[in-house]
Amino acid sequence: MTLKEAIEKHNGLSFVFNELNISSPIGRKTILETNFSKDKDYLSSQYSIIESCQTYISEEINLKALKKVRGVLAHINDISGTVKQLEQNLILDDISLFQIKQFSIFCYKISSYIFDIDNYLEDNLKGKLNLPDLNKVIKILDPEGLMLSQFYIYNAYSKELAKKRQEWEIAKKQEDETKVNNIYLEIEDLENEIRERLSKELKVYFHDFIEAIRLVGKIDKSFALAEYFLDNNFTKPIFSTTNQINYKELSYPPLVSKLKELNKTYQPIDITLTHKPCLVTGANMAGKTILLKSLYLSQLLLQFGFFVPAKESEIVLVEDILCSIGDHQDEEAGLSSYASEILLLDNIIKKVKQGNQYLVLVDELARTTNPKEGVALVDSFLNILSQHNSFSVTTTHYSGITTQANRLRVKGFIPNDRQKEISINEISNQIDYSLIEDHEMIIPNEALYLADLLKVDKEFIEGARKLIKK
Repeated sequence: MTLKEAIEKHNGLSFVFNELNISSPIGRKTILETNFSKDKDYLSSQYSIIESCQTYISEEINLKALKKVRGVLAHINDISGTVKQLEQNLILDDISLFQIKQFSIFCYKISSYIFDIDNYLEDNLKGKLNLPDLNKVIKILDPEGLMLSQFYIYNAYSKELAKKRQEWEIAKKQEDETKVNNIYLEIEDLENEIRERLSKELKVYFHDFIEAIRLVGKIDKSFALAEYFLDNNFTKPIFSTTNQINYKELSYPPLVSKLKELNKTYQPIDITLTHKPCLVTGANMAGKTILLKSLYLSQLLLQFGFFVPAKESEIVLVEDILCSIGDHQDEEAGLSSYASEILLLDNIIKKVKQGNQYLVLVDELARTTNPKEGVALVDSFLNILSQHNSFSVTTTHYSGITTQANRLRVKGFIPNDRQKEISINEISNQIDYSLIEDHEMIIPNEALYLADLLKVDKEFIEGARKLIKK
């Protein structure tokens, strides 16, 4: 799975990607082609490169250098198509030769701006952000040494060409049309010979061009990630030594950003996951779905080689993330929400039974069926998960779940003066989103409390309260 494919599945990942300060088309392509990885060594190297880039840009002089690099990256083009022509032994035209010249000059400038980047990298990563030396390419395409972003067949390439061009200018002044046309044809032949020669000379550097394109993308990507993670308090994940997933102050960036716009504060959460199923309860609007989305996003980020939105994290790599979040109604297939959900759960169960380690996230399992059957389905699902080595979080509003699980509850509504009316936009201020252990698993009756806060029709609410007491 590439990042591009994952973005289509998770809005939070799309949010993070769109927030990145990517300067070049190559950098954008590089990030989108990043693969979901289970290779611990590879991921460790990616984390270390980002961390080194953060250290680099923490110094004012280097921040100025990065600004210059981005100025170059903003104008650099992906020359993969042109390089492909070299591989196919095609003769490059002037536009293609210009693209290679410009790209090589830009690579030279980038290297000169971050010439000391190796000083910030770990020993085993030194050279990982060093562009190939393309100075010989520049000399081939810039025989006059002017370092200008332009290209034509220079007189310096051929004394014979220079002579013919002089003769052509004289013929034009003499208005000898026949001579002008004949000399022009000779000039064209000479220029084509030079293009052919240059193309053969440049093919020697085919692999250098491929590597330079890759590294331009990696440099753009690494600094974009380093800067965003630094500015938004993302941290480097640490591989767990106890085979537990543990987060301290985990957050969900899209919601953090939205609340910031409203001058509100996001409340991060702490959570630990083991192979024992985790069951989370809490009132509506208590943040259970955001918890699942946060865990989903964080696992995606870390297995793409990125930092995570948490103060601290201990991570475990999984085969994949299996989730059931949101309304599953499939109108095109004519399936109800329940039918779509149950088929999705069936797929999750089949994969879990294969024995690989997954992260399973299920929101309000069987919420669209009757409570008696819903409880039975939740119990049965948790029982299956408990027999396999996957991490899981299942949220529910059902009481009476008997399967052994790590039971957590969103702490819920903070005591409030019910005489004070609040608006729907103020509800989040009335909830403590922290997770607490809840061995009794008695679902709090907070729906009526919420209705009280919102000053819903008193007869309606009191009638419901009396029915509960019967």
